[in-house]
Amino acid sequence: MHAANPRRGYLLGLIAYVTWGLFPIYFKTLQSIPALEIILARVIWSALFAALALLIWKHPAGGARCARTRRAWRCWPAAAA
Repeated sequence: MHAANPRRGYLLGLIAYVTWGLFPIYFKTLQSIPALEIILARVIWSALFAALALLIWKHPAGGARCARTRRAWRCWPAAAA
């Protein structure tokens, strides 16, 4: 087990605070976009990144296996939200 690196912790903490501080600017820019468009974009990009991850990890059959089960189809809308 590696010893904790305080510099890395400080850097990650600083990044977290800066990101948290910039969120209001980000949400202000989203104010004029309809909610349905934001949700659809999130679903599409999530599906693309998941497919890419399956291909990179060399598990292309993982998505097909999930698509075949009826139970998975019922859970997907909740998982996408």
